[in-house]
Amino acid sequence: MELGQEKVAFTREVERTNNDIDSKISPSTKRCLHGKLKSFVNSNHRMSGAHVAEDEEIVTERTKSFVYSLGLSTQEAELRLQKYGKNEVPETVVPKWYIFVSQLWKPLPLMIWVALIIEAIIENYIDLILLLFILLTNTTVGFFEITKAEDSVAALKKTLHPSATVKRDGKFITIDSIFVVPGD
Repeated sequence: MELGQEKVAFTREVERTNNDIDSKISPSTKRCLHGKLKSFVNSNHRMSGAHVAEDEEIVTERTKSFVYSLGLSTQEAELRLQKYGKNEVPETVVPKWYIFVSQLWKPLPLMIWVALIIEAIIENYIDLILLLFILLTNTTVGFFEITKAEDSVAALKKTLHPSATVKRDGKFITIDSIFVVPGD
């Protein structure tokens, strides 16, 4: 789906939500809000002629912003959760063997590889074995440091439960952040 189509779909979704919320407010409440906003605008801005139409648009926009201030309904939030999915980034798992092999191709190990090749060319096998031992020790230590750090981050993620305060059905509630949907 292209970006333009996504914008159109999202705009239609917002309009449908506005109509849903609009249908839940009684006509007398709408008239009352409209009248209060109109009197507020008229008291602050004395206009005549063509400006009256702009005045009506301001009142309509303020009424809509009040309707939006009620937040999403619980049913609408559930529909959006089904449509858009949870608010989370999928985790990528890197295989352990890849972490170990990647330790062999960092700057220091690359210099040791060059030294290994030079020692093999000049047939100095004692230094070659010593450099190979250093390379494997460096790789093993780096591997264990990275896996230990990943385990620590995973343990922290399990203990953290990020939450968000959203307005649903006209009331502020606190929910897990993975359940936040577009429009909250």
